[in-house]
Amino acid sequence: MLVQFTYMNIFGLGPAEIAIILFVLLLFFGKDRLPGLAKSLGESFREVKNGFTNPTPSETKSHTESVTATSTDSKSEPQSEKKK
Repeated sequence: MLVQFTYMNIFGLGPAEIAIILFVLLLFFGKDRLPGLAKSLGESFREVKNGFTNPTPSETKSHTESVTATSTDSKSEPQSEKKK
């Protein structure tokens, strides 16, 4: 009887490739700096995710003002003055 294991591929990489990448990272950064690097990477991903899902009121206000200013500027000038 043959048992076939299925592995989860992350970005098309198998478990052997992931182990090699982790080993190389360990060699480059060392065992002391690797946890801090992983923590800062996780915090960065969290901040980017929060930025997309919950923009601050100042960000949405400035975006709305710039869109409004652009649309009102193009409507207020006559066609003959735009070509100058």
